[in-house]
Formats: sequence, C-alpha cells, structure tokens
Amino acid sequence: MPRPFLCLLLGLFALHGAPRPVSAAEDPKLQERIEKLILQLGAGTFRAREAATRELLAIGAPARAALERAAEKHPELEGRRRAGMLLATLRERSSSDNLEKLLAPLRVPIASPPWDPRRVGHLVEQKGTIQGQETWKANQTWHVTGTLTIAAGTTLTLEAGTMVLLDRGVNIVVEKGGTLIALSEQADKPIVFSAIEEHQKKAGHWGNLLVEGSVRLQHVEIRRSAGVKVIKEGAVQFEEVGIYHTAGDGLAFQGSRGCVRGLTIREATRTGLLCNKGFPILTRVRVSDCHIGIQLAQESSPGLSDVTITHLRKYGMVITQKSSPSLDGVVVVGAGTGVLIDVGSDPHVAKLTVADCRGDGVVVDGTSTPTLKEVILHNLHETGLVVLGQSVVRVGPLRASQCKKGETHLEVGSRIAPLTDPEKH
Repeated sequence: MPRPFLCLLLGLFALHGAPRPVSAAEDPKLQERIEKLILQLGAGTFRAREAATRELLAIGAPARAALERAAEKHPELEGRRRAGMLLATLRERSSSDNLEKLLAPLRVPIASPPWDPRRVGHLVEQKGTIQGQETWKANQTWHVTGTLTIAAGTTLTLEAGTMVLLDRGVNIVVEKGGTLIALSEQADKPIVFSAIEEHQKKAGHWGNLLVEGSVRLQHVEIRRSAGVKVIKEGAVQFEEVGIYHTAGDGLAFQGSRGCVRGLTIREATRTGLLCNKGFPILTRVRVSDCHIGIQLAQESSPGLSDVTITHLRKYGMVITQKSSPSLDGVVVVGAGTGVLIDVGSDPHVAKLTVADCRGDGVVVDGTSTPTLKEVILHNLHETGLVVLGQSVVRVGPLRASQCKKGETHLEVGSRIAPLTDPEKH
C-alpha cells in the first residue's frame, strides 16, 4: 500500500476511532442471512443445524435480536432450543467482555503523586503543645522537630497548599477535645504531611497522626508516616485523602468512628485499612500494594461502598472476630487469597468481585454466616468459593470462570444456602 494512502487511513482511524460492529438493521444483506440461518437451526439434518449454529455464533451481537425472537417463536422445537443456547453463550461472552473491561485498568498499579521539591519553602520549626487557635500559612514550610500536641479546646488550621515536614519518628497527637483542620478545595493544591527525609532524598518515616479528638481533611496527602490511628472517641471526616508509603497500617480505626469519601492508600507494610471495634462509613476507597488490603476485626461494623483492592501480598480483605460489616461494590484484584471471612463473622455483601488471585477467591471458616447477594469470581489459581468450619453462606447469583480447582468446595458440616429472594436480605 502506498505510504500516503496508509497515513490517510491512520489519520481517519485516529479521528473516528475503531469501526463499530454493524447491526443487522443497518445491513439488509446481513439481516437476510441471519433470518436464513435462524430457520436452518431447525433443519432436518444435524450437519445443517450445526453449520447454522457456528455461523450465528460467529456473527455474534448483531444476531441477538433475531435469536431472542427465535427462542420463543421458532416453528421447530430444536430451533427454539438452539436459539436459547446461542443467546446464553452470547450473553456470557458479553458479560466476560464487560468484566475484562472492568479489570483491565485495575491490573495497572496506581502511582503515588510525585514529590515536588519546588513546593518546599523557608522552614519554620515547630513542636510542643498548640494552645488556643492557631493557623499555619501556606507561604512557608512547617518543620516539626518534636511531638506536636493539639490539646483539648484548641484548633490548628492549615491553609490550602500548606507543606508540613516532620522529623523521623515524630508524632502529631490530637487530644480529646482538640481539632485539626486541613482543607483544600483544589486537587492541584493539596496539603502535604511528609518526612523531612523525603525532601532530603533519604530513607525514613515520621511517626503517627494519633487522633483522639476531631480531624477534618480535604485534598490531603499523608506521606512516609507510621500511619493514621483514630482511637477511643476520636472522629475523622476525610474527603479525597491519600496515604502513601506507610511503615505500618495506613489508616486504623480503634473503637472509633469516621466519615470518609475518597480515600487512597498505597504501599503500607502491614494493613492498608484496619478497623478494630470501629464503625466508620467509607465510600470510594482504593487500597493498593499492601500486605493485607483491608482487615475488619473485633466485632467491627463499618459500612464500605465502592471499594477497590489491588496488588496485595497476602489477603485482599479479612473479616474476622464476629465482625458484621455492610459492604457494597467490593472489587479485589491480585492477592494471595481474595477474601477471608472467619471466627463467627456475619458480613452482608451486596456485590463482590474477586479476580486474578494466586490462591482461593473467597474462604469462609469458623462458623461464619455471611450473606453474599451477588458474587463474580474470575481467573483464580485455586477454588472460587471455599466453605469450612460449619459455616453457612447465603449466596445469590454466583458467576465463576477460570477457577483452576473448581467453582466451590464444601467441607462436611458446612453449606451454601441460595438466596431465594435477595431483595429481602
């Protein structure tokens, strides 16, 4: 092909995109061919029926409308049967294609925001106890050299774009009755807490953000710390918060509460999100590259929705010690075991997708009684759903594909009970 003509074709492709499939209604010849093949599904010879079946399967989506009519109205019983089988195959193919589209971007590791040394200005040293009302301006960089305590009855406010650098192991403590406010309405002007070593291009982490009082964060990056711990009567309100490169648990609720909308946790050496006896509400959560993605323990009852957990070294999610969370829209991609539910736990899961795991998809043990309203299990090195230890799993629609050791495994004394009416559960 002449090079100018090839360039013209590539230019048209770039402008208009890949050609979309032609429907039968747009191509009268294709429509006529489909109708002939539909009739041939009920032909008198097996060879003719098989040939029509193969060709309709190759045509694919453009034949769906005609197949739907044929499944109900084909004059031959064999024609109706084959039309129904073809429809089921095409729907499964479409469902698998949609699943792969969902999984494709999740298989790519998320990146932490780059460090920008240009944002570091004149260093102002701080440590000790905040008294009264204090505001840290964004036109200078705050260097915390010793434990910083926000005492009861005091408030520390950080302007949008403020940079806080902390020495190795130094903590920020928000005491009961104290308040930390760090709000930025602009995603490109975040408030940043990081270790001074990051600016110095050295290894090292600052300590914990310990919350027993009240903390409000919006468009905040917490980098190179030992993690955020919300303890006792502490409460947090987070919106679009990122916790990166943590030496420990990324965010831990210890018998505490919180409201979180938009949370990213990447690279925690232990658990990304930990909840012990806590009851926070979290939505739009992304956890990646941790030892364990999310662990809910010690009778926790949080609510989580729109949760994505990817690239874990061990478990995607652990629900244990009689915990009863409410979960909706949880996706686990790339873990040792996708989800472990044990020690008498009773989670309610509206929709769960587990894929690309090196072990089992979902393991239920220790007399647990989860409710799984809708489950998708895909590309698992071992078994899709494993039920052990006299557990009972209530399951709605379960779709499993490419599970190398089978869709389900039941230990004696355990069982899977179908949800006859998922809307009531």
